[in-house]
Amino acid sequence: MNGASGFLRLGGMRSYRASMGDLEKRSYTPRRVRERRLYTYGVTAFVTGSLGLVGLVLAVFGVIGAALPILALIVAGVCIFMARRVLAG
Repeated sequence: MNGASGFLRLGGMRSYRASMGDLEKRSYTPRRVRERRLYTYGVTAFVTGSLGLVGLVLAVFGVIGAALPILALIVAGVCIFMARRVLAG
């Protein structure tokens, strides 16, 4: 314990009370960074989604296995979800 304040100090870290006081403060992300991030998510989602759909068609005909196309579709879904988070704010 750290004397009268009742908070444990670890190394150079701030106290619990000081670190919990700035929960509302958010760092501002510039517009260009958000645009770049959204573009990256969009391109990645399009490419992995396309590969996933083509791979699933090939898997139905027995040319390849279905594991990689399903993984590609999952990656595309995650990219779409992350892009929606960028758009939301």
